[in-house]
Amino acid sequence: MRRDYFDFKQFSIANKNSPMPMTTDSVLMGAWCNVSQMRRVLDVGTGTGIIALMVAQRNHDCIIDAIDIDDAAVNEAQTNFVASPWGERLTAKTLDFNQAVGQYDLIVSNPPFFTSGLKSPIHSRAMARHTNALTFEQLISHSRELLSAGGRLSFITPFDSQKSVIEISVFNSMNISKMCVVAPSEGRAPVRILWELTAHLEPLVKETLVLRGADGKYTDDYSRLCRDFYLNFP
Repeated sequence: MRRDYFDFKQFSIANKNSPMPMTTDSVLMGAWCNVSQMRRVLDVGTGTGIIALMVAQRNHDCIIDAIDIDDAAVNEAQTNFVASPWGERLTAKTLDFNQAVGQYDLIVSNPPFFTSGLKSPIHSRAMARHTNALTFEQLISHSRELLSAGGRLSFITPFDSQKSVIEISVFNSMNISKMCVVAPSEGRAPVRILWELTAHLEPLVKETLVLRGADGKYTDDYSRLCRDFYLNFP
């Protein structure tokens, strides 16, 4: 059942109206992406605004534009921004990423995942879930046009999208500087990959993250990553 509200250590979010509710994927993305020395940030497909809020908490100097194609999501994100300690640095607006202009030091996204299967009968939720609303090709190619010198694109995909993302990155002359393979628990197959791409060359850093150990408890690595956000992480 979808929860209407979530409380974090420094902010809370309403989670009622966005077609895609807050997920662990979004929290992973917001906690993992590199925000060091980023001044202009673009959050693509912001939903409730959770990633933008996490970036604002981690970097006290950045200005964040959060965009979504769904008006309800934008309204909910803006409500969450205004209620946060960083509302003056956060702006949500209805915009198709393919129409976005400007220059950004960081572009971050929890993009649509699903490329096949039945779509939701609710149009807005289907658009939020399926990659025909924003393909990986569109995300990577247009990000290259928007990134500043030294800028970074960070996003999360299913593990089985690995080959596709690598091919698209090469085609668009984007360097994969960092990737983190995520498994839900010890002994289980990976389900997600966190990506960082740059337009300049950097050596690839590979990481792995397991969320729960064999005992069912959260791992130390996951706790360290998210301890500044989750209330139950010391």
